[in-house]
Amino acid sequence: MNLNQDYILRMVESLGRFAAKLMKKETSDLDGLHMESLSTEDILPIILKKLLHEAKYGEAEDLLYRELERNPTKSTCDMALSFYKEINAKSDEELEAAGFPREEIVEGLTDLGRILRRLEEKGKE
Repeated sequence: MNLNQDYILRMVESLGRFAAKLMKKETSDLDGLHMESLSTEDILPIILKKLLHEAKYGEAEDLLYRELERNPTKSTCDMALSFYKEINAKSDEELEAAGFPREEIVEGLTDLGRILRRLEEKGKE
């Protein structure tokens, strides 16, 4: 496991501990953290990395597109592009084992291109 994956796993575990403490109302060591300051764009990359690490590519793509439908921004599109770059580097065997055929990558990038064109057109108005 490389350092980047270790970091992501530590972040996900930390978020899990944080959520557990919130549910148990143990906030004494969380006083300096303001949940309202965290955005979807702060949390989404962490969740995507976790799903990628677990080879849950379909789940990650679904999550990403739900966010793109809800909040189509350049930043979210950049996350999607990074996602597709990362899974495109996987072997056909890895993708098949995860139930995510390479054709899904092509379809996803095509859809992402449409979203980016709409954003660009909207910016020109």
